[in-house]
Amino acid sequence: LYAATSLLSCSHCPSGTFNPKFGSKQIEDCQDCLAGQFSQSSASVCKECSPGHFSSGRAASCMPCAAGYFVETSAATECRACAAGSYREQHDASGTACSLCPTGQYSQVTAATSFSVCVPCPLGKYNPTPGQPSCMLCGHQQYSDQEGRDECKACPEDSVTSFRGAFSCCPHHHNEIWPVSPAASLYSLP
Repeated sequence: LYAATSLLSCSHCPSGTFNPKFGSKQIEDCQDCLAGQFSQSSASVCKECSPGHFSSGRAASCMPCAAGYFVETSAATECRACAAGSYREQHDASGTACSLCPTGQYSQVTAATSFSVCVPCPLGKYNPTPGQPSCMLCGHQQYSDQEGRDECKACPEDSVTSFRGAFSCCPHHHNEIWPVSPAASLYSLP
């Protein structure tokens, strides 16, 4: 509050500002709230924005983080984009965290707004950890013959893979040289 013309009549400081001084006489005594804070009309202090919300300063209220963005701390000046491997839908009102793509899936999209960005790992790859931006190749003597796997299968006895990222195993014949990639062909020893 400040006294505009006399001590008998007081006016409120505008929203987004505050006045910590008792007995102020002019609107210039009203100070702007900082970024990450807000105030309603007649405030003597500014309040911090709650987690999931932000302000850029002189705000009457804090804005919620948009879908695909979050902030877990109070007094935020901006929201952060959800990392690749995660997303935040608009109906998630908290705005304090992003949801993770599940195991067997991944996403390379940042600031994603829907679970639909999470796609299954392709054949020959797997993902054992939620929230990943990529899948890993199955190792030697392992394969993945289904999409969306969170682990690879071991090749049966007397079967082998000749490269990482295999989606099947081949019977092992001791007189053959195995290729180094799926496009290479087999050669018999003389």
